[in-house]
Parts: sequence; C-alpha cells; structure tokens
Amino acid sequence: MLNNWLLKNKQDEYIIGTEIIEEIKNDLQYVENDNPLAHLNQVVSTQPSRQTKNSTVFAPFNPKNSMLRQSKKASIIQEAGTKKPAQPTGKMQQSIIAGRSLSKMFSLVGKKPDVAVHTDLDFQTLDAIVNTNKRLGKEKEFALFFKEARKSEMRLLAELSVDYDIKKNLIQLIGFLIAQLHIANVYEFLCTPEYLEGMWHELLIKLEQNMDDYWRTCKTAQEIVCLKFCITWFVVATYRIGFSSQNTLIDTLLKNSGVYIQKIVEKIEAAVWTSMEKENYSPIVVNDVLDYEKYVEKYGLQIENLSHDYPSYLPYTILVVNTNIEIKTGISEIFNYLRFICTDDSYVKLVYNATDSMIMSVLQLYRKLLGTDETHKTMCQIAQMHNNISYFQKSLDYFEKYIGALSKSDVTSYQFSSLAIFTQLKNDHEEAISKQIEKKLDYFLGLFEGIDWKVKVVPKGHHVYIEEMVNWLKNNLASMEILSKTLAVESYLNSLQYVCIKMLQIIVESPKAQKINQISLYQVYLDLEFIKKHMAMVTSISPNDIDISTRGLSQTLNLLLMNDISEYFDPTIRNAKYIAVKGINLVAILNKLQEASAELPAGCQKIKKAGVKAFLAKIKELDLV
Repeated sequence: MLNNWLLKNKQDEYIIGTEIIEEIKNDLQYVENDNPLAHLNQVVSTQPSRQTKNSTVFAPFNPKNSMLRQSKKASIIQEAGTKKPAQPTGKMQQSIIAGRSLSKMFSLVGKKPDVAVHTDLDFQTLDAIVNTNKRLGKEKEFALFFKEARKSEMRLLAELSVDYDIKKNLIQLIGFLIAQLHIANVYEFLCTPEYLEGMWHELLIKLEQNMDDYWRTCKTAQEIVCLKFCITWFVVATYRIGFSSQNTLIDTLLKNSGVYIQKIVEKIEAAVWTSMEKENYSPIVVNDVLDYEKYVEKYGLQIENLSHDYPSYLPYTILVVNTNIEIKTGISEIFNYLRFICTDDSYVKLVYNATDSMIMSVLQLYRKLLGTDETHKTMCQIAQMHNNISYFQKSLDYFEKYIGALSKSDVTSYQFSSLAIFTQLKNDHEEAISKQIEKKLDYFLGLFEGIDWKVKVVPKGHHVYIEEMVNWLKNNLASMEILSKTLAVESYLNSLQYVCIKMLQIIVESPKAQKINQISLYQVYLDLEFIKKHMAMVTSISPNDIDISTRGLSQTLNLLLMNDISEYFDPTIRNAKYIAVKGINLVAILNKLQEASAELPAGCQKIKKAGVKAFLAKIKELDLV
C-alpha cells in the first residue's frame, strides 16, 4: 500500500523522505503567523487528484514527500520474550529509520515525544511479537487484539480534554496516523486498507463530536482562534500524509462560527462599556489637519458648519471614535475567521450580520448608560449622548464600505436591521431631556396654579415667576443648542407646548380654580404673551412653530376675552379661528366663570352671567362637546 510513501534505493533498503517533515513544519509556522485556511486551500489545490489503488482514504503524493512514524516508547504492545534480534534488518530496519524521522518532526514543531506515550510504538519489539505469534499460530488472535487496542488509543487521543493542550492532542494524532500508515505497509494483516479507512472515518466523527463540546468551553475569542488554528493545522497535516475527506472538521469551524462571533461581540461590549464609564461628555478638540483626518475624515463623517480654523470642536466625544475602532477591529477579526471556511461568498453576508449584531449590542449599552443613574445626568450630558448616537449612526456607511473593501464585493444590497433601533434610542434620549425640563416647569406651574382666580384688580403685566421660568429655559437650552441646534429647538417647542397644555388643564380641572373670572383669564393671557414674545427671540424658532405649540390655550383665551363667544357657533369661523378649542373645555370654563366686578381692559368683551346659560345651551344643542 505504501509504495506511494517509500522510496527504494539500489540496495533495496527503505529510506524515509524528509521533504514532508519540512512541509509540516512550514504548515505549522504558516497557520500561526497568517490565515491558516488560505494555506490549506493552496496545499489542496497543488496536490494530485487521483487516489491510490488500495484505499479511498488516501490522497496520493510524490514518493519523495513521504514520512513514517515510530517512537522509542512502547504503549499497548507488551514485550514477548527476552531475546532481541542481533541485527535489525528488512522491516525492522525500515521501522527504525521511520522512528528517527518522526523524532525530527517533533523537534521541528517544538514538541518533545514525552507527550506522545499513547501513540508510541517500538517497531523492533513489535516485529519480535509478530514473529512469535506467527510461530505459535496465533496471528489472527493477535491481530484482533492489536486492532482493538489501537482503536482504543485513537479514541483516547480524540477526547480533546479541556484540561489538556489540544495542540498536543492533535500532534499525537498525526504521529498515530503516520504509525498506522507504516503498520499498514509493513504488517498489512494488522492494518488492512478497510480497517484503516474505518479507523479514519471513526476518528473524524469522534473529533467532530468532541470539538463541538470543546467549543463550548472556550471563554474568549482568542481561545477560539487558537482552536481554529489547531483544527486547520491538523487538516493540513493529515492531508499532506495522505488522508482526505476532512471537510467535516472544516465544517465545525463554520457551524460554530456563531460562538466566535458572540465572543467578539462580548469583547466589544466590554471595551465600549469601559469607554462609557470613563466618558466625560467633552467634545473632541481638533487642533490640526491630522486630528481632522483621525477623528472625522477617517470614518467619512459629514459635519455641518464645522470650522477649519483650529482649534475647533466636534459635536461628538471620543466615545464615538473608540466605538468605531472596536467595531472595525471586530469586523476584521470575523472576516478573517470566516472567509476561507465558506465555499462561496456567503461569508460576506455572515460578516455583515455579525457587524449588525455588534452595532445593536453597542446601542443596548447606550440604553443602559441612559438608564443608569439617569436622574443624575444633566440635560447637556444627555444631549451629548444623543449627538454621539447620531454620529455613530453616520458611521454605518463607513462600516459597510469597509466590509466591501475587505471582501472586494458589493454589499449595497444589504441593510443593517439596527437602523430602527437608532431612531428609538434617540427618542428615548429626547424623552429623558423632556422629563428633566418638565420636572422644572412643573415647579413654576405649581406657582401658576396658586394664583387668585377671582382677582378683582386688572393686572398690568406678567407674573415674576413666569419670567424666571422663561429665563431658566433659555439658559439651559442655549447650552444644548451648542451641541445640537435641532435638538434644542425641538426641546424649546416641546416645552412651550407642555406649558400651554398644563395651563389650560389647570384652568379647566384644578380644584384651586373652582371659580374664576375674566380678569384672572386676562392674567393668563399676559403670561402667555410674555412667553411667546421671548420664545420668538430664539432665532431658530419660527412664528408658525410658536403658533402651533400655543394654539390650544391661545385660541381659548381669545374666544373668552377678545371676541364674541357666539362666533364659536359658526362652523366657518370656528374652523378658521378656533380649530384648537375643545367644546368640553369651553363648557367646563363657562360653568365656573363668574362675572368680573371690574371693567376689563380695552379690547376685551365682558361675558355677563345671563349670557353664560344661553351659550351653554347652544353648545349642547349643536353637540359641540
């Protein structure tokens, strides 16, 4: 069988080729320093495709690239007799030469044979045992014992104990297989082609099962990379010595790629969370062109109105840059893991999906950061987080282009499913800002609720606390406007709308406003006008935005103070001037409205008590509630 592996010289003495030893050494170095599966593809593609005559297990190689295995220690074979041959000749000499060559392999890969006790055979002793059993007529019994013992050793080596170096296990298995090849050539009755083929396929199944268990013991991505290296080197080495059909081992790399990706995601989560814990919410300072390239241009981020007069400030913090670095590294690691274990470009989709998982995990950390001690974060800190999320989202184009560049393929047909989470997360941050603003506004609205709702003297201006409220709002949102003008404007308008809704709600529902008059409503009108006037001074807010935010309260006050209330009964006028006035609110106010004892300011129309009943009846008749 092993004429493919042995080269006879003129004296009919067997010698062992050493080229394959060097090749296995190179394989080991290659897969440690580069991508192992790329090398595997190269090894496979350069080998002949025909098979040997005797077995389908082997892939044929040049006889010069041959190597056999033997070691000095005995394992399962017990010594038979005490007499040793005086001169090892023939098959014994062949075995001794094979043992010396195997020792070279261990020295080349940096491993000593003391770890190979399960696969070591003393072929000189084995030769004596075989001859003894032949003389005794027990050749078949010995063959059965020997075959089963070798299979037991093989199964033991294939266990891949987590407490043992898997690389040593696989190196021992290589030696074990080489020894079996030698036995098959020298003592064919101990290792027939069918027996060897069955042993090889059993070994593959056992290794696949045990490797699946071994994967689950890996705690870090680096451990999995080491496992991948060991599997790949084993595949390359067994292919070189003549065994084929190792695809099931390569399949384990793909089948368990999700475990590796999850470890990468966990590593990124840990690194990003560490950055978040160190976050000082300070924008990045760009001092020169190099800083600009490092923090902005590198990730293809577009920043509106960014000054190139240095130093300038970026709208995001170093957290965005650190996150991008971690995800880019993760993409590269996953790409290198996947690209040679897929038979087509399906790995590109896997890399893309893995990137999506990394992005979503980072977004969950942002949500965690917001939820952790949210009440102790200032509005500006939350606004800075909102900015970071926005620019992290803009980095997605960079990640997509990076995947395309690595794979040299078009990835524009893919889409990150995490895009929807960005919108939701930014809404969460906007809501957190609104809660802080509303909490402060509620303090001022509490003062508003306590006013004299039956005041008898016409006021001359707004309340002092209304001015304090407006100043507080402007000061805080002005700081936010530096970070994000869009977010600041939205907060202005939300705050204005919140104040107006609450004011109207107090007028309609508050127990403190059980009885009111038009003079107190006029006071509310003055407060509202002051608020609208100062909100209009914010250059980013349009008059139309202010009108939309205040129209419910404003139209209700205009109807009850400035205009004839009967206008509300005309559908054309109602839809044009009082579209935001709810009939139920109007009824509630009219039911508690008392006739004012003092004259109203010019431009106001006094509602008499007698007219209120008629108005209420008309509203009920028209079903306007």
